[in-house]
Amino acid sequence: CMLVPMKSVLASMPVRPRSHPSRQSSRTWRLPSAPGRLTMASSQIRNSNRQIGIYRMIKDIILVGIGSGIGGICRYLISLAMTQARNGFPWGTFTINVAGCLLIGLLWGATSRFQNVSPSFALFLMVGFCGGFTTFSTFSKEGLTMLQADSYILFSLYTIGSMMLGIMAVALGYYTTR
Repeated sequence: CMLVPMKSVLASMPVRPRSHPSRQSSRTWRLPSAPGRLTMASSQIRNSNRQIGIYRMIKDIILVGIGSGIGGICRYLISLAMTQARNGFPWGTFTINVAGCLLIGLLWGATSRFQNVSPSFALFLMVGFCGGFTTFSTFSKEGLTMLQADSYILFSLYTIGSMMLGIMAVALGYYTTR
């Protein structure tokens, strides 16, 4: 076995010389501190990480959209099934809101307990499906979070404000378009 001096190994490596900064391409290779390896420029690594982040965000948006669609369809079907049993009380909406609260509570507890649940899957179920099924479940989860944090004043303001403003907004919308 013949030992080759390190200088000759480094001299034989294909390394592009750095050009003038205004003519420099985005893929600049340079010698690292450890001999025998090439590294990418830090700007290229940042661009690569940014692209990965954009792809993840697009994937999450698609998952939320699909989950919302499925949740909305389920809400519609349950409302159709309960149309006969209303008797003046909005049983369909009431059932959906309570079921959505139970479901988001179960999902929230499960994802907190089992750490191996994919964040994308949790997003699909909690934000997507439950958000499409009912936004009341998210409202209730946020309220419970405030209670768990002993934020009683914030909880009261949030709950009363959401209910009152929600009813006033429905009334405003109804009477504006009537």
